[in-house]
Amino acid sequence: MDIHPLKLDDFYWIVNELFSSIHYHQNLNLSILSFLILNSYNNNNNNNNIVQYIFVQKEEFVVQLNKWVIEVKRHFVQELDILQKLEFVDWIQKLGLANHFEREIDEFLETIFVSVQNFNKISVQQNMHVSALCFKLLRQHGYNVFPSDILSNFLDVMDNKFSSNAKDIIELLEASHLGLEDEIILDDAKIFAKNWLKDAFISYSINIKVVERVVHALELPSHWRVPWFDLKWHVKQYQANKDMDHVLLELTKLNFNITQAKLQKEVKELSRYIFLARERNKLFLEEIIFVVAKKKSFV
Repeated sequence: MDIHPLKLDDFYWIVNELFSSIHYHQNLNLSILSFLILNSYNNNNNNNNIVQYIFVQKEEFVVQLNKWVIEVKRHFVQELDILQKLEFVDWIQKLGLANHFEREIDEFLETIFVSVQNFNKISVQQNMHVSALCFKLLRQHGYNVFPSDILSNFLDVMDNKFSSNAKDIIELLEASHLGLEDEIILDDAKIFAKNWLKDAFISYSINIKVVERVVHALELPSHWRVPWFDLKWHVKQYQANKDMDHVLLELTKLNFNITQAKLQKEVKELSRYIFLARERNKLFLEEIIFVVAKKKSFV
C-alpha cells in the first residue's frame, strides 16, 4: 500500500463520476472515498471500477487499522531498550500516529520524567542521542524539565572536536529549538549544532544517506512545520531506516489515506455549503434589486 495524495481537481472528478453512476445518498461517505484514495483511482476512465468501490465497507479498513495498532502497541510494550523506545515514540509522532498511542506514550514519558527527577541523569558524552531525544520529547509533552537535568555535562564537551555523528547533532539541534527564554545552554547548543552540521556538510564528512536530513534540519525545525504536510517526508525517511518496522509503516499509510479521505469529504461538504450560500445570497440580492426597482417605478 502506498500513500497517494489527491489533487483537489482530481478529487472533484472522482466525486462527479461517482455521483453520475449512482443516486446520491447520505451514507456515501468514508467507506467509498477512503477506498478511492487507497486505490489511487488507477483506472480513471473505467466507470465500472468506480461502481465496484461502492460495495466496499469501511469496516474493512477499521478492522485492519485496529489490528495493526494492537500489534504496534505490543511491540512498544515489549521493547526494553530506552533508546529504541524513545525513537519509537519519536517516529510515532512524526508519522502522525500519536492519537492511537496516547496512553502508552504518556506512561513511558512519565517513567522517564520520574527517573530524571530522581537524578538518574544520562551521560551526554556517551549518550548524546538519547539525551537530546529524551529532552525534546519531554518538552514537547509539557513536562517541566530543564536542560541541566539531562544535558548536565554538555558544556564540558561542546567544541568542534566533539566526537559524535550527524544524527546525534541533528537531534541536539531539534532539542535546542525547544528552549525557553534565558536558557543560554540551549542557545549555545543551537549555535554549536548548526556550525557542526554546516562544517560537516561542507567538508563532505557526512554519510550521503544523512545529507537530506541535515538539510531538512538546518532549513526549519520539525516543531515549526505543519505535521500533516511534513508526513510524507518522514515516511520516506522511515522507509530508509534499517530498523524500520513494516507494520508501523503500513499502519502509517493506511492512517494517512483514511484521514485524507475524511478531510476531502469535509472539503466536498464545505464547497457544497459555500455554493448553496452563494446561491441564496444571489437570490436575496435579486429580490432586493427587484423591490428597489419596483419602488422606483412608482415614484
